Amino acid sequence: MCIALAAFIFAPMIGVSSTLLALLCGIALSFAMTNASSFIAGIGFSSSTILRIGIALLGLSVSFADFSALGWTGLCVIGFAIAGVIGLGFYCAPHLKLPRAFGALTGGAVAICGASAAMAIGSILPDYKDKDRDISLTVIIITALSTLGMILYPMTAHVLGLNVEQTAFFLGGTIHDIAQSAGAGYSVSDEVGALSVLTKMVRVAYIVPVLFALMIVFQTCAAQGGENFRYFKLPLFLVVFFALMLINSAINVPDVITAYAGALSKAALLVAMVAIGIKTDFKALIGVGWTRVIFIVAQALLLVIIMLAYVTY
Repeated sequence: MCIALAAFIFAPMIGVSSTLLALLCGIALSFAMTNASSFIAGIGFSSSTILRIGIALLGLSVSFADFSALGWTGLCVIGFAIAGVIGLGFYCAPHLKLPRAFGALTGGAVAICGASAAMAIGSILPDYKDKDRDISLTVIIITALSTLGMILYPMTAHVLGLNVEQTAFFLGGTIHDIAQSAGAGYSVSDEVGALSVLTKMVRVAYIVPVLFALMIVFQTCAAQGGENFRYFKLPLFLVVFFALMLINSAINVPDVITAYAGALSKAALLVAMVAIGIKTDFKALIGVGWTRVIFIVAQALLLVIIMLAYVTY
């Protein structure tokens, strides 16, 4: 928790994402703490239970009003983009000798909400070798791409002559991190910033059906492969996420409550990210090779192409 707090305080000072800094601090401590038996239980609790609490609290940040404001066409385009990127990851990963779970993990992180989606999807995927390393790698690459997008995508929108609505949809629909999506939008104008955040929050809300679908797909694959099949059980954190989203849609939740929930969610996710970093094998991360990196970049490019095709044609 102290490490997460330090990451939150010092990240703005050095100009990096607090999520990325928390992860890097965790990786730096992995040498000293992974084999310390007194820390193993706490690390496991932070990377699972606290992670789920942070994801569940995100439900208060979205509502069905976000969907209606964007319109049916926008919703369908975002849904198509998310399905396309995750589908690319799921079906193409084996051809590159990568686990299907890795393809789904990276596709969801690219298409939905970066590090938060990576951690959420990672929590429901079947265990496989180097899963924690893949989550860490995905967060690092996605954060770098999101920072790059915050700089380049507004320039791209200007060069293409996109109007306010087109620019906002493009920025909110492609940049992975919520804060960086907002930063890119408000760097153009207040109107673009507000609309890009709206688009981004709709992408975040898609995490509910995506997690639901991925659990069914992987459990079905396990059954067909002769593995022990467990009847589908919806995780509690996903139920809470959806319940909070319903509450936020049905009533006018006071801003102070949503603000506290958002702060608590961010704190929980930072603590979980430190724990995931500690569990990461640094040597394995260094030797991961370029295939995984290029694969993530390809998924990000597909998302950009889909969004640009929609706003320009």
